Amino acid sequence: VTFYVLALFPAFSDWTSVLEGFVYSNLMPAAGDQVSAYLYDFADQAHSLPTLGLTGLLVSVLFLLSTIEDAFNDIWRVRKGRSLGRRLAVYLTMIGVGPVIAVIVFWAAYHLLYLPQGQAIPAASYAYGQLFTGFSGLIEFGGFAVLYRVLPNCSIPYRPVIIGALISTVLLEVIKRVFAWYVSSFELYQVIYGALWTIPVFFIWVLFFWYVTLFGACVTAQLSVGKQAEEAGVDKPNGR
Repeated sequence: VTFYVLALFPAFSDWTSVLEGFVYSNLMPAAGDQVSAYLYDFADQAHSLPTLGLTGLLVSVLFLLSTIEDAFNDIWRVRKGRSLGRRLAVYLTMIGVGPVIAVIVFWAAYHLLYLPQGQAIPAASYAYGQLFTGFSGLIEFGGFAVLYRVLPNCSIPYRPVIIGALISTVLLEVIKRVFAWYVSSFELYQVIYGALWTIPVFFIWVLFFWYVTLFGACVTAQLSVGKQAEEAGVDKPNGR
């Protein structure tokens, strides 16, 4: 759905490929080429989906975001979730606006830091690669911050959001490197599953990614509860 939205803006076609590369490389740090090939093919076919198929894909994404919101509401102990209308407004904004903002950030940073005036965009240049590497952590941080700030149906101070997002980003980078080392060093999955070995490894990585997201949410929730208790003049709770 994200790349379908970006396909509606032909002017960003070069930078959409940058964002695609970032997403695919962070989905699974090992065996990235094979997984990327599958997802590239899926994204290309999503561009040509009929209206009914695209609607089904969109509904699936909305249900996924709803599940994440429910999990966050449980962590923050929010008793009542958003109404259906508010959920749709928040989710569609995240799906539609988020990718466009990410592409604009890549584009603006490239022109400000690397591109001399009047020079054309060299998509495969050294600066292109440096930009991709330098902003990966920033995009991860921004994604976590948006999730922790927007999805829970309660008011959350910015400081706990920033701390929680920073912890999640650092933890994710560490796990990415450890996971990539483990998969590249031990070939048990390849022996057992053969050509399909990337599938179970991919699901394991998604599980780790979800655990990191939940851990950051728990940290953010605990800090936000402590902050609110401090402002209210009561003792900080020992735990949730």
